[in-house]
Amino acid sequence: MPYRLEFTDDSGFIAFYSGVLTDELAIECQLAKRHDERTLTIQYAINDFSEVTDFALTVEALRTIAHYNLKTAKMNPDIYAIAIMPTELGYAISRQWQGFAPDEETGWETATVKSRQEAIDLLKSKLNIDCSKYFEE
Repeated sequence: MPYRLEFTDDSGFIAFYSGVLTDELAIECQLAKRHDERTLTIQYAINDFSEVTDFALTVEALRTIAHYNLKTAKMNPDIYAIAIMPTELGYAISRQWQGFAPDEETGWETATVKSRQEAIDLLKSKLNIDCSKYFEE
């Protein structure tokens, strides 16, 4: 499975992606997150792209995902969202998504980091939540 969703016991969720991330898979995962009622009460969301080997995403797919995020934000505007993007391409894709769903419109606070450890440290400093156990092998 190219993605796995894990709702955590500390009011968050982590989406783990792997392999080639296509438009169809990215949108499918976005819809799965959006249609899960637990998304309405989460405090944080981490999208971990550490295991993605290639991004086969179009600008139109990023716009579609951002559109869904804007709708989700109307139901839960208090999410701290982190994207783990270890590559320069991934970082650029994350920044493009942020342009389509800016924090000013979602109400979310978003960040893009390069490593899982950076995400763990950021979540600790922002929400005092230690999510490290979800990344243990």
